[in-house]
Amino acid sequence: MPENSTPTIVVGADGTDRCNDALTFAARLAGPHCRLLIVNAYPSGGYSSLARPTDWLSSVEDEAQRKLALAETQLPDSVAAETRAIAADSPAHALHDTAEGVEASLIVIGSTHRGVIGRAIAGTTAERLLNGAPCPVVVVPHGFAESQPPIHEIGVAWDGSPEADAALSAATVLAGAIGANLRIIRAFTVPVVFAGMGAVAPAASLEDDVRDAAAADVDSALDLLAAEHRPEAEVVHGAAGQVLVERSEGLDLLVCGSRGYGPLRAVLLGSVTAHVLSHAGCPVVVVPRGVTSPLEWFGQALSDLALPAARGI
Repeated sequence: MPENSTPTIVVGADGTDRCNDALTFAARLAGPHCRLLIVNAYPSGGYSSLARPTDWLSSVEDEAQRKLALAETQLPDSVAAETRAIAADSPAHALHDTAEGVEASLIVIGSTHRGVIGRAIAGTTAERLLNGAPCPVVVVPHGFAESQPPIHEIGVAWDGSPEADAALSAATVLAGAIGANLRIIRAFTVPVVFAGMGAVAPAASLEDDVRDAAAADVDSALDLLAAEHRPEAEVVHGAAGQVLVERSEGLDLLVCGSRGYGPLRAVLLGSVTAHVLSHAGCPVVVVPRGVTSPLEWFGQALSDLALPAARGI
């Protein structure tokens, strides 16, 4: 059973700018209707801790508490948060175990400090966490806290797979709850045609056929959605990773699915999602496979509190 029936958002805090980026996004999403749990993992020293002086162990825990207290000062007064300092040599494991223990609804982390402003460079902690996370994970790009853009435009990567359907479900719930526009992005490529000893460019008619088939798949997905949640759709010729990165520059949030194998209810990175996380220009949500309504809790929380959809949270 969860520690609290209120949806819980777990945020990683390490005292860096990326912590502020993650906190800013998480606080905006949590508002007064979700529980916010801020986690800092400090080094335990492993077996070597037996040889560590007591004052060293105390100092690293004190530093963790200082970082957590600093993180709390970054939150608006309307957002209540709990903090937790965890002795763990792997921040990713600490976040993963905490999320499992509290049955978290979402994990939010900032991207690495390396890279240019406005890019969601995943970084070591994010990459390790994403491979097996028990709930959806948001990676927030560097510089988000400074710009604090509203969420007006949400995109969802869709390719017809069950994992993409989970992403579409999550994006639909989120867009409906906050009154944002939703856009399905369907990338497609044309098979290479071989003639004789080499490859030749496919005929324009073949590209048209593939595009039409992709568009028909999108239409079938749209038909399953309620009329009030019917999003826009874009069918684009190009490699999925490249197309999604390009489109992310005009989005406020991008939702992607996990790869199609591995344990159920766990986020597992595929090559496309990993590429998007390394280059996206907006926050990216990665949802687990095997979860049909991964963000349903968010819409329900707003409904329970009788809060109207707040466009552009």
